[in-house]
Amino acid sequence: NHPIAFRSDERETAGFWGFPSHAPQRQKWLGKTDANWLREHWPALPPDTAPEFFQAAPPDQWGPPAWRGDEAIELENWHPEQPLIRSRLPGLRARCFAQRVTPQGEKVFEEIPTHAETVYLFPTLGYGAVLYRGSIAINDPDARDITHIVADWENMSDAPQPMESYRECLETGQPLSESLKEAQAQAQEKTQAAEAASADAAQTSPSSF
Repeated sequence: NHPIAFRSDERETAGFWGFPSHAPQRQKWLGKTDANWLREHWPALPPDTAPEFFQAAPPDQWGPPAWRGDEAIELENWHPEQPLIRSRLPGLRARCFAQRVTPQGEKVFEEIPTHAETVYLFPTLGYGAVLYRGSIAINDPDARDITHIVADWENMSDAPQPMESYRECLETGQPLSESLKEAQAQAQEKTQAAEAASADAAQTSPSSF
């Protein structure tokens, strides 16, 4: 859409790469790095830094504020041998929980809301990646009030698991996905055992006419 016809023509660089944090395209969103910032906020970012500073992708690749996580994907001419690639995001729900210690010494277990924020696609390699983000307020600059983080995946098609299930994961040290698999396997074994016992009882019971 913007051909270069003369030596003096300048166009915005185009590509699928991300901009590093020191690139001008991102530095313009950085807040003031003045003496007040150095005295009051360093080494944290300036408090007036705009959210766009964290956007590494070029503006024409900015997506929605958050993805559902199961959107369809269609790529045209992004692969040397496959002119059209159709797929979709994995349909996973990220669950994340934190256990903190309050100033009074009480242990509090709470959920960190998460959402699918960034999608990376690598067509020539045949895979992609979805990054989820969650945030939680802390009472200490080094987050020393957070003692444990528990995270796992759930299928979006399934009902969300209760918080208590994740609290048990913290106590047992076993991921919820493994706990669910084990519970399902145990339930299946019990069902098979009950069916086998019922069949044995039917074979050994006297026939009545």
